[in-house]
Amino acid sequence: MRSFQASMDKKSSMGKFVFLDQTRYDVTKDLTVLGCTLFSQISIPQEFTVESRMVDFKDILRWDVDSHNAAHQSDVEWLNTQVSTISKTEPLRRIVIFTHHSPTVDSRSTDPKHIGSGVSTGFATDLSCEECWTNPAVVAWAFGHTHFNCDFTDANGKAIISNQKGYRLIPAKGFNPERTFYIGEHQRKG
Repeated sequence: MRSFQASMDKKSSMGKFVFLDQTRYDVTKDLTVLGCTLFSQISIPQEFTVESRMVDFKDILRWDVDSHNAAHQSDVEWLNTQVSTISKTEPLRRIVIFTHHSPTVDSRSTDPKHIGSGVSTGFATDLSCEECWTNPAVVAWAFGHTHFNCDFTDANGKAIISNQKGYRLIPAKGFNPERTFYIGEHQRKG
């Protein structure tokens, strides 16, 4: 992937390609993007169902629940360390986090038909007690994987955004390919 990133940087006329795999990218002197996959934390009661029903466990070679949960833990630790360090050493810096999996189980971020699903922990994990979620330096969090779109502000003023295309044959309701979000402005377009 790193070689793909380098080749995209050479070819791109659209800007810089940044591969977000536990990556910090400083957009400006006061805005940082942190990105990682953030695989979900699969609960013990859902292990068998998630592993047997989710494509990841069939299509990723030697991938199982233990690998998935270990990757989740690694990403959470990395995010917490980054957010804590940035907020202490650069207190005026704002942070936006991009992840593939959802960091919240807030009902506004979940398709109502999937609330209480037997595979819910394969899609989202409640990070509400983690530094990366509670720190006020984090002003926005965008994610995917759930095939459900949302746009709301949490109790701490953080924008929670998901604008997912959905499956190839089953588009996600509310997807907008022209959607933009301006950090530091309470304005969303599209």
